[in-house]
Amino acid sequence: MFSVIAAVLLSAGLATPSLCAAAEVEGPAGRPLPEASVGAPAVPQLDLPAAAVPSAGAPAASAAEAPAQAVSAPAAAQTASAEAFASRQPGSALPPPAAPSGPKGVDGRFSYAARRRVLAVLATAFGVNYSLAPAGASLTRRLVQRASSKQAVFSDIDDTLAKYNTVMTPETAAAVAGVKKSGKLFVAITDRSDKVKPGSSQMAAFDSLESIPAAEREGLLIATNGGGKIYEYQADGSPKLIYEEPGLPESMRPAIDEAAAAVKARLPEFGTALKNEFHSPYGYGMILREGTPESAVKALAAAFQAELRKRGMDFEVEGRMAKDPTLPPYLTFSKLDKSVAVKRIAQLKGVSARRAVILGDSMYAPKDEPRLGALGRAAAALARRAFGPVPLTGNATDRNMERALRGALTLSVGGTADSRMRRAFVLDAKGPAATRRVLEAVGSRPAPAIAEEHSRRLRFIERLDGMIWQEEAAGKAHAELAASLRGEREYQRSRIQKLEESFPQLARRAGDSPLKTLLWCLLCVGLAAFVPALLWVRLVILGQ
Repeated sequence: MFSVIAAVLLSAGLATPSLCAAAEVEGPAGRPLPEASVGAPAVPQLDLPAAAVPSAGAPAASAAEAPAQAVSAPAAAQTASAEAFASRQPGSALPPPAAPSGPKGVDGRFSYAARRRVLAVLATAFGVNYSLAPAGASLTRRLVQRASSKQAVFSDIDDTLAKYNTVMTPETAAAVAGVKKSGKLFVAITDRSDKVKPGSSQMAAFDSLESIPAAEREGLLIATNGGGKIYEYQADGSPKLIYEEPGLPESMRPAIDEAAAAVKARLPEFGTALKNEFHSPYGYGMILREGTPESAVKALAAAFQAELRKRGMDFEVEGRMAKDPTLPPYLTFSKLDKSVAVKRIAQLKGVSARRAVILGDSMYAPKDEPRLGALGRAAAALARRAFGPVPLTGNATDRNMERALRGALTLSVGGTADSRMRRAFVLDAKGPAATRRVLEAVGSRPAPAIAEEHSRRLRFIERLDGMIWQEEAAGKAHAELAASLRGEREYQRSRIQKLEESFPQLARRAGDSPLKTLLWCLLCVGLAAFVPALLWVRLVILGQ
């Protein structure tokens, strides 16, 4: 049995230790606290004192020096390269380019699917969860092209549509507006709150979409507070609340506070301290001291979850490290996740998994808890030899969107993704630039409703041509009516021209004349009749 497991794992070649090392630094690391606090008015409304959050120039604690140095290493390398370039003699040869870092992408679709299946078996059967590898450039191009045929987009905001706590760039805003103009549904879903306290440095969820012109926002949907509130933009560009998920019952608050107190009493055992805590309508969060080791954050999350279960509350507590090493780690849980909003919107708008694409950067939370006794431990050991150690913490808030639309095309722009998502892929680029590429592809193809409108207007023009000919033949008595019909024909032609300028493929489709279509039909019928006739003649000749 062990040899079979080894053969499956090693032959898959799913990742390398370098992939896991890269995932530890960039992929699964949580985003800064306010975005990641699920269901949160949370931190955006805390207004912590200045002493509670370290300044950008303040020296980091000793426990945080290693992550900070790891993050600054690429910048130091770039500085050294610039100095070498500046100091070289004129006419001398340029130094060879540095070898590309990071894991090699996978370009084969079937190879990628096979790797996903093996990793999913590891996670489901043996309790060892590794991230998917990035797709290669060729596979990424095919995935973007496949996304263009989808009729609905569900997207995270922070580090997906825009950098954390910023407004979308005009280019991304234009791509979002293009999805709407193509007749398709666009939904933004974020953990950020719909409201913030005056003077807070954190932005409300709506602020990131302000770069979209008000006239082009109508029909866009945004789910805030981790999916607890769903808004639809109106004709004047303002959001209107259309659904709100009930919050935690007040009767739960005392038990949550008791569980939190039990964990806070144990913080010194793990070499950390409480920095702040917060309640949201849907959950709770505990902010730890900067420099708390990642292993301690994971252990405290497990302890908090155990305390909650002792009191009859089956919430999943996540321990997260901020992407910015100057920000503190934290523990958080919520009664809901982004799947709640996706499920509700899919019901309201009639969206199926086959017609949707999901975009996000936080799609992987590591797990290393071997099951099935000796067999599970052996599988875990072989997996570690093949792929390296499993990262300690991560963030899967965007992965939850796929739970409501199982089998939807799910594209990660964060470098990692959970292998248990049936049609998940990690794109070869990260962040808003990768998202914009997908959105531009989705907006480049019209929805079926727009294609039908184009065909309907063409048929109407044909009828107008017939009516105009009849009225002109009737003489001067009908000249005024003929002129009115000609005006209507010009209007319809202008509308068709606008559609074809936005979607050139409509013009190509309209270029197929009825005669051309008839000739193709006759050719197909002739071929269908010729082949049986040829076979019959051959049988007759052989029979003689």
